[in-house]
Amino acid sequence: MLGGPRVPGVGFGLGVERVAIALEEEGIGVPESPTPDLYLVPLDEAAKAEALQLAQRLRPQFRVELSYALKKPGKALEEALKRGAKYVGFLGEGERPQQEVSLKHLSSGHQVRLEWNDVARWLGERATNPL
Repeated sequence: MLGGPRVPGVGFGLGVERVAIALEEEGIGVPESPTPDLYLVPLDEAAKAEALQLAQRLRPQFRVELSYALKKPGKALEEALKRGAKYVGFLGEGERPQQEVSLKHLSSGHQVRLEWNDVARWLGERATNPL
């Protein structure tokens, strides 16, 4: 009909709204997405690669989200709160040379600066014994 050689194929269609209505009628709710343990924020262009490396190190143990866009600390805090993160981590020119990250607990406001190698242990301790 549109021209060209005949090509075999299959298709599938699904009305997402209809599925949502059907789930609602059956009393089945859509589960909430788990909130991140840590929302990592690079503060400058050079910190993007380091933030990605740190996120990859931590992801086997923790739910880590990463901001791919540069943000000022105030905007990053707003974003972390909106996502429901427990901690926000900042990586910038002050942290990068020592491979450190500044972590802030969003409920208490407690802030600490840690070496990358200590972050998983520190977060693990806080998971069982929160601030």
